[in-house]
Amino acid sequence: MSLPPFQHSKMNIEIANATDLLRRLIASFTHKHQQLELETQEQPDGFRFFLCVHTDDYPKVVGKQGGTLKALAFILREIGLRESRKPYMLHLIEPETRNRGPENIITPPEDYDPAEACELLTETVEALVGEGFCTVTVEQVDDGFKFTIISRDTEALTKSYANDRNLNAITALQRIWKSYAGCVGLHFYVELKSA
Repeated sequence: MSLPPFQHSKMNIEIANATDLLRRLIASFTHKHQQLELETQEQPDGFRFFLCVHTDDYPKVVGKQGGTLKALAFILREIGLRESRKPYMLHLIEPETRNRGPENIITPPEDYDPAEACELLTETVEALVGEGFCTVTVEQVDDGFKFTIISRDTEALTKSYANDRNLNAITALQRIWKSYAGCVGLHFYVELKSA
């Protein structure tokens, strides 16, 4: 990965946590996540996260009409604003070659355990609104699993922003979990309920 010429800074605990969460989110819906590269650089206006993924995973990270990438960037920005009062900005570096390999055939597992997806969703929501403000439940439905976020502060998860009135934390999570579900060959539904 070749990065713009910026100064690197020491990664503090908040940046390390955000980096780990972002890696785990992306790994949840990509097949070649071992080749994921993520570097962080401090800028006067916040931290920039430069992401490079395998060519085959690039379309999955971008998503339909850029939806998955926008959702990841939204989640990361909000975590940055919450943790350091400065946004964390996501930049996807285009792979060197755009020759795509054969598509992976996904067969839905017979006995899929949604515990890991539920834990990752809980950690992501807690990174957005703080620990102890919500719980996440999961139930099996006909074609997959429904994750319900039960929160005392639903406004923090549903507020929209001037630059994109259609994107809030819940829609961002729904987009990411849709990609996650596609990777395991199921459907995931994410909904919000007030405690």
